[in-house]
Amino acid sequence: MVNRFNGLNAKVAAEFSAFLEGVIEEHRETKIDDEEEESANFVDILLPVQKENKSGDEVRQVTEGKSDVTEDDLEHMPYLAAVIKESLRLHSPVPLLPQEAIKDTKVLGYDVAAGTQVFVCPWAISRDPTICSVDYKVLHFGLIPFGAGRRDCPGITFAKVVNELALARMLFHFEFSLLNGTKPEDLDVDEALGITVRRKFPLLVVASPRI
Repeated sequence: MVNRFNGLNAKVAAEFSAFLEGVIEEHRETKIDDEEEESANFVDILLPVQKENKSGDEVRQVTEGKSDVTEDDLEHMPYLAAVIKESLRLHSPVPLLPQEAIKDTKVLGYDVAAGTQVFVCPWAISRDPTICSVDYKVLHFGLIPFGAGRRDCPGITFAKVVNELALARMLFHFEFSLLNGTKPEDLDVDEALGITVRRKFPLLVVASPRI
């Protein structure tokens, strides 16, 4: 009781918390290669697990003390935006993007006459290791889930905000887990092809409300 009044408990708790933060930060800065993996301690094992929910942690940190996520919060969630961009890079919503040549040109050594319709495969482009830039504005054609050129989607900005806001609100209000102890690496991510690309098998998760 005396410790509570004189603040000793709070002081010790703050110092211990700072100590733990220092230990965690030290392990974050120390990279463990494959040869040292067997000697990894408990903190090293837990850090990758913590990263798995990094997007959810980011949402909760930005919206701390709030009752919901707003559009203004999105600019402070770069990791969430990166997750969506990476998802679109690996799983383009459409299998092919139709384009029309406006003048005679050459594509990969082939002569393409003006007016010819050319189909671009975003799946191949997004997995090309020689392409580094992934910009929604397709200045370097690294990420083109919304098309490119004169036939790109006019709703790029709107769709970006809707996707980010919807995902942020889901992560804000719910905790998600897989069914029956399924691990993320065990998920079947095969796609069913059509006019649009979708999962071949539905993703089943448990959404638990956050209190």
